[in-house]
Amino acid sequence: GYAVDEIMRLRSLSDTTVIAHLVKLAEDGHPVVLEALISEKARREIIKALAELGVGKNEPMKPIYEFLDEQYSYNEIRVAMAIREKSLLI
Repeated sequence: GYAVDEIMRLRSLSDTTVIAHLVKLAEDGHPVVLEALISEKARREIIKALAELGVGKNEPMKPIYEFLDEQYSYNEIRVAMAIREKSLLI
């Protein structure tokens, strides 16, 4: 597959749009390795925050963003939420 930056360039899309599409594809069962889109540290800290806040898949991301002191992007939060959701379904 292509890197996010390459998809952005080829399709004239923003990083947010590309990430949203990849997350949706993964949720629909396509073989997208979401873990490749986020660092292990970011994934762990965001998933921990999700658990502490009791936040589910379709909740607004702003409270998480603020809880984490704006340390991680909305894209990172979106990816971590999808990874967490996928792991809950297994």
